[in-house]
Amino acid sequence: MSENISKASITSGVEEDKVETYGDDPALEAKLRRKFDLMILPIVTGIFLLAFIDRANAGNARILGMAKDLDLSGYRFNIAMTGFYCSYIVLEIPANMMCKWLGPKIWLSFLSFGFGIVTMCTAFITSYEGLVVGRVFLGALESGIMPGISFTLSQFYRRHELATRIGFYSSVAPLSGAFGGLLATGLNKVPKWGMVHGWRNIFFFEGLLSIILSVISYTMLPKSPATASSLTPEERSYPAWRIAEESRSHVPQKTSSKHFKMAVFNINVNIMAFACTCTFLTMTSLSIFLPSILNSMGYSPVQSQLMSVPPFAWSAAICLAIAYISDRTKSRGLWLLTIMPFTAAGFPGTDPGDQAGHPLLCYLPYAHWIIHLCTNACGLGCR
Repeated sequence: MSENISKASITSGVEEDKVETYGDDPALEAKLRRKFDLMILPIVTGIFLLAFIDRANAGNARILGMAKDLDLSGYRFNIAMTGFYCSYIVLEIPANMMCKWLGPKIWLSFLSFGFGIVTMCTAFITSYEGLVVGRVFLGALESGIMPGISFTLSQFYRRHELATRIGFYSSVAPLSGAFGGLLATGLNKVPKWGMVHGWRNIFFFEGLLSIILSVISYTMLPKSPATASSLTPEERSYPAWRIAEESRSHVPQKTSSKHFKMAVFNINVNIMAFACTCTFLTMTSLSIFLPSILNSMGYSPVQSQLMSVPPFAWSAAICLAIAYISDRTKSRGLWLLTIMPFTAAGFPGTDPGDQAGHPLLCYLPYAHWIIHLCTNACGLGCR
């Protein structure tokens, strides 16, 4: 092992006399990947899926009666949706610092429970003002989900393993549009019980799913490889060594103002942030407004929900495929440059006049900006 990597930097909760100098062990690597894939990926993917469904379900509820019940005339709906991102943008960095401090077991579970409660309570709102407040709280609680999951995965997987895993969980963002449309169609048919009926069922039951998943997450997610109960003592120390060996640097024990400056004022990080912003503008606007756009073209609410499914499902499949190829070729920038022109061409295609367009290309690259940062940001603090 490189002399630049101290024993203290790789233990991170492992007893010092258990730490050894390792060489590459393909069999152990494969065994660890399988365990991590079963232990972590299903849970974080489920959290991310429900977070995006809870974020975008207002678009489904709008055409199922919410706009009329809450008097969302004019730009009121747009303003309410903007409230989500006001708190989301401000709290993303602090939220990720909390994830590093508390660990994913506590932090991601807390966030999932929180946005589940907020989503469930949205079923009982009776005014436009209540919707705005609910969206602001939802943005605050969802702000740490995507960066927290990406940061967590970067502690368990090597660089050439990350794209497939981040691509896997990120692919459910466009897929949530498909699931969200189908769920909204079904939940809207649930018989009235109390004041909960129609579009209110969407928020209530989708919020309940998030709360249930938060309990599962707290039970099963490890705080770090060193504390994973399903790993042997040797397996607990090996993941930390292989991550440190790959980066050839000390793993910082706590985040300082220096790491904050490294991230915020790094030109490469800012370029990636700008590119990611441009990509998210297309993805987010369509995930929220596509059902309304289709409904305004004369399609029924049910038709609008179902017609929004194919673009999201297609995007999820492409996201997974590109992520897998990126890991196999150990290349990031090449694939970003390859798929960006398709996105640029796809978004204008969503203005079809009086025909229902299918924005199949608008979502392709967004996950790969995150992968690029997670694999190239220097050290835990900067990540």
